[in-house]
Amino acid sequence: MGTAAVGSELAHAFAADRAAVLGAVLRRTGDLQLAEDAVQEAFAAALRSWGRDGVPDDPRGWLTTTAWRKAIDRMRAEGAARQRAERVGIDRSQETIETVDVSSAEDDLLVLVLACAHPALSHQAGTVLTLRSVLDVPTEAIGHLFGVSTAAMAQQIVRAKRKIRQAGIRPAVPEPAEIPERLTTARSVIHLLLTHGHAARRGDTATDLGVLREALWLARELHHVVPADDETRALLALTLFTVARAPARVAADGSAVLLQDQDRTRWDHELIAEGQDLLASVPPLSAGGSYRLEALIAAEHCTAPSPEETNWVRLAALHGALVARLPSPAARVAHAVAVGEADGPHAGLRLLAHLATEEEVEDMAIFHAAAGRLLRTAGEAQAADEADRRAREATTNPAHRTAMLRAARRAQPPARPPTS
Repeated sequence: MGTAAVGSELAHAFAADRAAVLGAVLRRTGDLQLAEDAVQEAFAAALRSWGRDGVPDDPRGWLTTTAWRKAIDRMRAEGAARQRAERVGIDRSQETIETVDVSSAEDDLLVLVLACAHPALSHQAGTVLTLRSVLDVPTEAIGHLFGVSTAAMAQQIVRAKRKIRQAGIRPAVPEPAEIPERLTTARSVIHLLLTHGHAARRGDTATDLGVLREALWLARELHHVVPADDETRALLALTLFTVARAPARVAADGSAVLLQDQDRTRWDHELIAEGQDLLASVPPLSAGGSYRLEALIAAEHCTAPSPEETNWVRLAALHGALVARLPSPAARVAHAVAVGEADGPHAGLRLLAHLATEEEVEDMAIFHAAAGRLLRTAGEAQAADEADRRAREATTNPAHRTAMLRAARRAQPPARPPTS
């Protein structure tokens, strides 16, 4: 089999089976770092073996067995194979894992998310560990989601892994009484995964549809586990609204399509209706939750017949309430845009000016893009052009940069015909 074909099969197996393989090995060893290393080695071995012998009939089973053997090799190399083998209930002479159920990658994914939401870990430690080790989100992207450098985030992940090892945390579905204390972290993981998929930071496309589908699956499963939990229901609604608009957010060349330019007939209106039904069953705001506000904001955009008919007054109020609960720079930028649309561009620009005095905004593409939008509406074309340029420079994804450049060109006045 050719290298390209093997690479394609491996890419598919990585996406479809990695969680199942990791979960199977982790359940038996109780050591996340060991399981991760073994799985990585199994995929490397597959690249060599499958190219030579062909893709096996059961790729997941092959990968799981190979990863388990790699784990045993590592335990033996550490000189503690007998003790650890006894602890995980295996015979050292047996190097296969037919007794391990690897039939459901989805089940393993949910188990791993809940396991990493263990109360022995801090909320942030459990969140970053799950994003990196379970959901394979790049360290750089996680750092961006938390507003820290890649190096700082790498250190957080190392510390979280050390903590999970020292605490002896083993992956298992929590008992019903244990689930509430894990919900905050589990929801945060899904929300950040949704954010990561919605606005991919790198690559040649504006949105990662595969990541969005994974976020939707996890949100559905978590809602199934705790159907009476209002914040989980609101998170599922928010995820449905986000995924519903995703196809229209990507142009044929992979670049982003701004909300006001999207073909709304391409939105998945069945998902939107499902999200509305869920949101309608969430009671009025309760203390400590922000997902309902985010879902209401998304619903407002999803139900507006056209960009011109968007209810910006209501959106400004919703964004203001969200900032009161979650005053992140991104939330404050979105609030400024909504206020600028509702009350005039200068009102929004004043909010952005306040933000600039309190936060480092030089590398915030969304800040400069918002400033460009409001400045252009205010008739300050030269300042708007400069803000747009700074937004493009701060953008790491070429797909988003292309969309910004296209919008900037569209905003330019037509050139005057030459005079004779």
